[in-house]
Amino acid sequence: MKAIERTLVLIKPDAIEKDLVTLIRGEIEVAGLTIVSVTEMAFDMDLLLEFYAIPEIRYPHELVEQYICAKSLPVWIVDGETAIGKMVEIKSRLRAKYGTSKLKNLFHCPDTTDEFDSQYDLLKQKGIVVESTPERTPS
Repeated sequence: MKAIERTLVLIKPDAIEKDLVTLIRGEIEVAGLTIVSVTEMAFDMDLLLEFYAIPEIRYPHELVEQYICAKSLPVWIVDGETAIGKMVEIKSRLRAKYGTSKLKNLFHCPDTTDEFDSQYDLLKQKGIVVESTPERTPS
């Protein structure tokens, strides 16, 4: 039996503008994963830097603020067997087909368990998600 994992998906504005949210949701379901929570969050630059655990954004702050920080964005919590690995594969495939830049790349999902834990804990601290992380079974 493979590990049951939890991950998160942050839908970016270009996915919404291109009407790809339903496609992303469908890919998640086809992969055998379940969206267990849907919420929205608004970023400011400080939260964005903390979320991505980086000291500085590579793009001009004005551009990032207009893109990511302009309005609330959907955040999904996703569960399933090897959810992180499956979401990374979906992210890679859809970005290759529909992404237009490193900034405008449809959605974010953590690449590792450590990255998920850090981002999920931050969202819990900010009161954005409230459910507990499921116990992980060893792979």
